[in-house]
Amino acid sequence: MPRLSISRFGLLLGGLMTLLAAFSVSVETVGTYEDEGIYESTARSLADGKGYRIGTLPGTPPNAKYPFLYPAWLAFLKWIIPGSGIWKEAVLKLSNLPILMVFVWIFYRTLHDQFRWPLTACQLTAALTGICGTVLPFALVMMTEIPFMLAVWILLRELLFVGNAACKPRWWLILAMGVAAYYLRTAGVAILAAVLAFLWLCKLRRKAAILFGGWVIAAIPWIIWSRQAAAVFAGREPLLSKLLAYYLSYD
Repeated sequence: MPRLSISRFGLLLGGLMTLLAAFSVSVETVGTYEDEGIYESTARSLADGKGYRIGTLPGTPPNAKYPFLYPAWLAFLKWIIPGSGIWKEAVLKLSNLPILMVFVWIFYRTLHDQFRWPLTACQLTAALTGICGTVLPFALVMMTEIPFMLAVWILLRELLFVGNAACKPRWWLILAMGVAAYYLRTAGVAILAAVLAFLWLCKLRRKAAILFGGWVIAAIPWIIWSRQAAAVFAGREPLLSKLLAYYLSYD
């Protein structure tokens, strides 16, 4: 069975993923998923200089539920992408596709370099991941699943080197990816808890304590801001605050 070189495989898979995405993406509506509408609206508020708010909801409440990293990324894209209408919407909708490609590449390299899988098995697994019907759709909407998955995989990939004297883990990168995972998805704190438990079981307790302290310190600014912003909005709009409670807290 002929084998594809790494570069040729990457080009073919990238082309296939791009082709599938181009035929699958929908630019007619924003908010097919509820969260997509929230992220897009918050990004629009940021890009327009109106603050971290959900401009499409009554009273324009602060987005005190979802951390700022992904809406800030979308706002940056809105700022640098020229034009408007369908073209701009398509670019925003497809903005997660390159991130998915990076994930698939790192996933492939992990299987090949660390797990020592055969080349064909690595390529088939990477290809199935890249075109999987439960993965690719999230690269076609403005949601955090794909960037979050990339951050977590980089974090876990670094941890695979623990105890390997030839290639030690880069703890600064583990800390950075942990912070990124939290600020992409608040639910990501569950992943971080699992990572800390893993380090503890590996008897790397000092490093677990350092990472835990770093992650807690990094989370404090968001916790303080979100609670204060929600309290200010509740004081200004008490009825709307109760009606929109879902968007004002992750509790």
